Amino acid sequence: CMIAGPRILTKMGRSIVSIVQVNHIFDQSNIGVIILAASLLRAVSGALPPWSVEDTPTLAQSMYLAMHSDPDAFIEIFSAATKVTASANFGAIKSGELLAGRYLDVSNKHIESFLHQSKEVCIKGNWKKLKVILKATCGGKKKDSGFNLKPQFTSWECDRI
Repeated sequence: CMIAGPRILTKMGRSIVSIVQVNHIFDQSNIGVIILAASLLRAVSGALPPWSVEDTPTLAQSMYLAMHSDPDAFIEIFSAATKVTASANFGAIKSGELLAGRYLDVSNKHIESFLHQSKEVCIKGNWKKLKVILKATCGGKKKDSGFNLKPQFTSWECDRI
């Protein structure tokens, strides 16, 4: 298994595969992690509010560390994530649709640029830059998404009137 990181990553991958049906054109031992990477890309593409993108580089870095900080393995997973499609409808995703979202349905040159820049982030350890790369790859800012307000911290202590 290429992913020999923490057992939780492997276990999570198996759990995902039991729920999400995809067209199997990839290494089956890593398909769950590929689906997870595709879901991160879809989230940045507008499936989640724009403010949630702030933590995506941290999630990606955690995946990278779980892969023994191997830039080639990390990029191989994200390369596959840009290509994996659903084999059946589930949620808002139709059969045949890219799990990573419509913004990743682009030229190979665009994907290769994304992967090259992401690999540089891995090598240099500049994970904050990944947010900029992801936003540019996944269609930029989503101004009309309907997700305008970032949640605010609260103590949830209320006075009764």
